[in-house]
Amino acid sequence: MTKLKVDFGETKLETRIQGTGTLRFCTTLSPSFALFALDLEDDIDYGSYFELEGIVMEQGKTKILDVMLTRKDGWTKDMIDDLMGDMMTTGNRTICVSGYPERREEKFNDKTNIFFVHAVDIKLLEADKVYKAEPPQEDSDVPTTDPSANVNTKTATNTDANTNTAESNKVEDDTSLENGHHKHHNKRPGNKRPKNSDRGANDNSRFAKLAFFLLSEFGGYDGLGSLPVLDVAGGSGGLAFELVFKHQLPCTVVDTRPVQFSAGQKKHLEFRNQSHDALDSIGKDKTTPLVENLKGRFQAGTSDDGLLRQLQTLLETESVLKGLPSSKIRKRADFVEANEKLRELLKEQRCSVLVGLHPDQATDPIMDIGFALNLPWVVIPCCVFPNLFKQRQLEPSGKLVRTYDDLCEYILQQHPSVKETTLPFRGRNRVFYWKPAPSNDE
Repeated sequence: MTKLKVDFGETKLETRIQGTGTLRFCTTLSPSFALFALDLEDDIDYGSYFELEGIVMEQGKTKILDVMLTRKDGWTKDMIDDLMGDMMTTGNRTICVSGYPERREEKFNDKTNIFFVHAVDIKLLEADKVYKAEPPQEDSDVPTTDPSANVNTKTATNTDANTNTAESNKVEDDTSLENGHHKHHNKRPGNKRPKNSDRGANDNSRFAKLAFFLLSEFGGYDGLGSLPVLDVAGGSGGLAFELVFKHQLPCTVVDTRPVQFSAGQKKHLEFRNQSHDALDSIGKDKTTPLVENLKGRFQAGTSDDGLLRQLQTLLETESVLKGLPSSKIRKRADFVEANEKLRELLKEQRCSVLVGLHPDQATDPIMDIGFALNLPWVVIPCCVFPNLFKQRQLEPSGKLVRTYDDLCEYILQQHPSVKETTLPFRGRNRVFYWKPAPSNDE
């Protein structure tokens, strides 16, 4: 029998396991998220082709199976409400569950194997009642408490909304700069720029998926836990929110705009507080490894604990590398002070990676400073600004960079070690990243 390996944070969608036992507890944390656990009567049925070690946690002589229900797996609010109600009914305590396994990453728990099952089929044996998850939509964008990045690092093919070749090759108009950011002019119909929705600006899942990409490529929690991610032009706070509140990783935002969290993000913090209290009410005699793991996550993610910092300034190559004052911010004393702090932080390599998600004018400075100071960087480009950056040329033709595809090719030409991948969100989702070569003493 083959043993199936499941890495930290990994799910096995193609795998089905089945277990039967007595209900240990059940709780609903949101309309799209519920948990329960079983005290198993017999060993897990792994099927005939594999054996999965560690899926069952043992507490004394009791074998425990944690089970999760999410909308992403096809469980609707009505289904969750009906199931939870039936489970709590006297006489409906023996339950058979079939689903696929996930192994949780180890950040807030000292146990090495936190496995649980995403339920697909649930049968209440006494009531002879079956619940089946509805197949989720393939393009479903339903948020989850811990979304999977599904990062594709094996292909550079862009398969999302930006695959329109004509759109990718369209010459874009520039915009005027105001406090380091752009505002749109009225455009001629023939040079109409893509809508924000086409660029991915309205797809908030991009922040979660980028956070998971950073974890997968830059050393996980150990690699990103000691020095902050430098989020360039991240004034919306989307990536910072993911890193700080959902992963408890340090992040410094570089943007002239103050970070302001949205109503939805504030609501999410309320959800974390309420979920922690709900899980805490389960009690020590009924708790499970998954419950303790989630409690740690939710409790840790209710404040920034000093992990979130902002430098209200611009990232500029000449200012950082040569100490030249910035003409764009010289009238703001607070911006100048922040600029000096940024220069010191970068010179002393006190950040883990420079990141620009649609950074616009900061695209070149991220790369230039990263190369010069031997700091890794990630850029997901968007706007081109061909009239603002006339020095950009493609080799060997000398062609000016005027389209999105030109810009992507230009980034790849900056260094032989620049890599490309895509992230699964709508809009401009091509990702370029560079890591310094390991030093000889490593």
